[in-house]
Amino acid sequence: KSPLFVIPAAIGGGITVPIELGGSLAKPTFEADVGSALRAKLHTREITDAARVLASRVARGDLHPADITEDTVREALYIPDMPDVDLVIRSSGEHRLSNFLLWQSAYAEFYFPGILWPDFDRHALVDAVVDYQSRERRFGAAEDKAQPRID
Repeated sequence: KSPLFVIPAAIGGGITVPIELGGSLAKPTFEADVGSALRAKLHTREITDAARVLASRVARGDLHPADITEDTVREALYIPDMPDVDLVIRSSGEHRLSNFLLWQSAYAEFYFPGILWPDFDRHALVDAVVDYQSRERRFGAAEDKAQPRID
């Protein structure tokens, strides 16, 4: 049985977060004692570390500040080849990102099921994907809501 997909096992700072979706949705397991430290600091630290890398390159003369683009920032992230997140499923009842993959989730769609993670099964995943497929992705562009002008 091969997994549906595997989220990268290590994201910065040596913290390992293996999550696999296989025959049944596995619960996330955290290796080592990460708890709130993972949630509170990992991804703001990722952006801070990327800024430090770029600042160091500028200080050495390897990079001109005007040449810093979204691509150069992405190259300085922990996993530069990681694709952007398309769908964030937040099953905790919270309606916020909570510092998770901040850069990669910039244009993600969010789904808030009415169930908690322990009850999130294949059917809930299908519901999330169907909901996602029904959306119009704009990737940051404003929705065209042109209203007739009233003078």
